[in-house]
Amino acid sequence: MLPSFLLLYFQYTLPTIWRVVKERLGLTPKRGMEEAPLLPTDEGVLFYVRRLFRNLNHLHWFFAERWRKIGPAIAQARERALWWIQTMEEIGLFFVIQEIWEHRSTHLFARTFSS
Repeated sequence: MLPSFLLLYFQYTLPTIWRVVKERLGLTPKRGMEEAPLLPTDEGVLFYVRRLFRNLNHLHWFFAERWRKIGPAIAQARERALWWIQTMEEIGLFFVIQEIWEHRSTHLFARTFSS
């Protein structure tokens, strides 16, 4: 039996995570496994969607603090997530992630979104 620190750790790339989250939320058509067989399982996709939903308030706060941009007052998490996804893509996803990382020392899909 191997100790846990010797077990391999695998992390999907941000474009892969972003793609499957958008597919799950209905922003893009779902592409089949034949095109990219190394996509997260349904459980993995739900993990990333839930984490995005959990971080929506922090994302709202970060945009308000950094760019003085306030999102719409929408109660449903899915609709809020769709709005923020489109907003981040307009600005540039990797630029937004970099800004979050530099200013908050965290990541969009991190367990917690605070420094």
